[in-house]
Amino acid sequence: MNKNDPQIIRLLLANGALPNIYDSGREKNTPLHIAVTFNFIECAKILLEYGADPNIKDGFNKESAAELAKRMGHRQHMSDLFKNK
Repeated sequence: MNKNDPQIIRLLLANGALPNIYDSGREKNTPLHIAVTFNFIECAKILLEYGADPNIKDGFNKESAAELAKRMGHRQHMSDLFKNK
């Protein structure tokens, strides 16, 4: 996922894409990590609707998407998504 396209994300997930799969890069991010990094709020909401786990750690910083959102202080709306997760 490198574009903010909620419709494509929803279509992929509705057709069986895995919301918690790691990417093949050295950082081993999940789609939710990427959505947080680029502040793709709508994509993050959809990923969470389809069962993305905000507590899965990436393979590089050993940081969850929820922790990443918190650390990136300018992402207040993103951080709000994880308050009850």
